[in-house]
Amino acid sequence: MKIKEKLAEINESIYQKFLANRRELFRLCSFFCSGLCISSLFLLWLASPHGTPLEEMDKFSGKVIYTGYSTKNGVGTLKLEQINGDVKHFEIDKTDEEIYNSVMGKWVKIYASKYSFSSMKRVEQLQNEKAEVLKKYDYLSSLERFKDTFTGFFFGGIISMALILGFILSELVFYDLVKSKNKKNKE
Repeated sequence: MKIKEKLAEINESIYQKFLANRRELFRLCSFFCSGLCISSLFLLWLASPHGTPLEEMDKFSGKVIYTGYSTKNGVGTLKLEQINGDVKHFEIDKTDEEIYNSVMGKWVKIYASKYSFSSMKRVEQLQNEKAEVLKKYDYLSSLERFKDTFTGFFFGGIISMALILGFILSELVFYDLVKSKNKKNKE
């Protein structure tokens, strides 16, 4: 019996502390949610390949030993065996399947993005052993793609933040309504 009373007392104590400080708790939750949304947008900006010039991209050369594609989303993998024996993995699109199949087993030079959400770098430009460009990188379209992606995530973040804050606010208002109704019933 004493354990139940002690637990009820602790529960009531915690409940009263949150009840007495619910405005501060609401502010704290609001700032936390805002900070979470802003930091996620900042990380998105850091991790996005936002229009990197071709000269600043990572360059790899070697022999293509594998190309394969996912049946779900059309994103594939290219494996490149370098001169020193290391095997690098790259992300490729199924839309360029003919290009990648044509270089299977041949020496190529790959310009890859420095940043990627996945663990693999994305192939941006591909050249064969004769320095012919098979897949061309377009700097301006990559800037436009980043702008579109960031804008979508930015507005998605704002909507998410509004939903979270709306949920917190509705919980606080609902709690006040229930509490006032319970007071009236007790009187």
